Amino acid sequence: MCNDQKKSCFDSVTVPSMIDISFYSTIRHSFNYFTADILTKAAGLIYIPVLTRLLTPSEYGIYVMYSSWVPILFVLFTLNTFSCIGRYYYEEKEDFPEFFGETTVLGLAIVVPICIVVLVMESTVSNFLGIPERTIPLLLVAIFITLVSSTFEEIWQAKRKSAFISIIVVIRVYLIMVLTLVLAFKLKTDRYMAPIVSSVIVGSGFIVFYAYHLRSLIKFRFPRKHVHFILAFSLPMLLNNLSGLILERFDTLMIGKMKGTTDAGLYSFAYMIGAILWFGASALYRAWMPVYYKYMNESNYTAHDKDTERLLKIIAIGSCFLIIFGREIGEILANKSYHNALEIIPFITIGYFFLATHDVYKRHFGFTKKTKYLFIAPLISGLLNIVLNLVFIPIYGYMAAAINTLVSYFSMAVIAWFLVKYSLKFHATPVRCLILPVGGQLFVFIGMLFLKIPSIFVLPWQGVLIKFLFLFITACMIFYKEWASVIIVSNREVAK
Repeated sequence: MCNDQKKSCFDSVTVPSMIDISFYSTIRHSFNYFTADILTKAAGLIYIPVLTRLLTPSEYGIYVMYSSWVPILFVLFTLNTFSCIGRYYYEEKEDFPEFFGETTVLGLAIVVPICIVVLVMESTVSNFLGIPERTIPLLLVAIFITLVSSTFEEIWQAKRKSAFISIIVVIRVYLIMVLTLVLAFKLKTDRYMAPIVSSVIVGSGFIVFYAYHLRSLIKFRFPRKHVHFILAFSLPMLLNNLSGLILERFDTLMIGKMKGTTDAGLYSFAYMIGAILWFGASALYRAWMPVYYKYMNESNYTAHDKDTERLLKIIAIGSCFLIIFGREIGEILANKSYHNALEIIPFITIGYFFLATHDVYKRHFGFTKKTKYLFIAPLISGLLNIVLNLVFIPIYGYMAAAINTLVSYFSMAVIAWFLVKYSLKFHATPVRCLILPVGGQLFVFIGMLFLKIPSIFVLPWQGVLIKFLFLFITACMIFYKEWASVIIVSNREVAK
């Protein structure tokens, strides 16, 4: 435990006798994931402004709605059964190929009949989803592509093949982007089909690649001995994933419906910049996951909390960077018509920090196999987000949606901590370990209110220099214990 029943991870400065190799291995693997995420989302940040110039508002709205439905229907149609494959791999059991095969057979037995019904009722489904009837078959193919690609990435993540995953993801995304641009210039009408068809064509090609690499890891049997584990783990995760999609997708859809597609596009662009923090945080967490299971299997809670605190500090520094320089990033990536929405970036960024905090506690539900708790925090926060958006978006527009995102993610972190500590009665990293990361972000947020005053600086470079100095001071505040450790060690070496 962080306090080891007596000490807090915040109480005093400790001098490490040896660097934790596993933690720095995590940093190395997370860099691979983060690089892939940055390159992938860089394509997206370029992609969206280009699409808004090639597509009419109506066409762009269709594309956004289609893109939003794919992950939602993937979770619903598969009943989330494939989410347990990566978790079972960490069990390190010899029967994994049989488990993988059994999960695949069960999942296909669920999804194939649903897809047939959708095709038979294509017109009704099209009207319900609000997308053209011609996109429904492509939507089903996209769901199958998501199924195969997510399974591949889960297993290869568990194998710590981060560089390989990163290369594949980056290649796939950039091929989709290039093909989209080609098709968009060739099509005279219905240009919304360009990004949709491109993703299906490229994704279908990659299915062959994924299947080739997965072939040796699967045995198609159905002894039914794993069905209880599959359903017990996956079904509670279904509500959890759906709730997460509500938080991630519904605000854009609600803005588009209440305020129009222009505001939805502006919000989406600024949101993507703020969400860069989550790309980094998820990269750190994905790379650290094998280390997490090692700590939990050994009940080494002290090491777990040390790593967790350091990871949250790194994420907090990333948040501070985006709060300070988010506007500059947005101004580089898009023309002036997108700049008005850049003011929401700090709210989105801090919101994603609390999402990262939520995941500190959420992963314990998966480890203990108490997945019935997984959906509670996201569901409550998702419903809260919908209610707040219904009340405040009509009045304050996308600014309200950004603030509501922060409030919802904060509530999700608090609920997850409460559930772990009082319902699950499992180890919960002390909340006091968040004081420096959260305090640093608040310090930067308030400081930026003064740094935005134009008259403070004579030349633009002076403002950039001051901002970097501000970020450095904040980093020193957040990592003061680590800096103190380095100074003490250095003084001891000099004394020798």
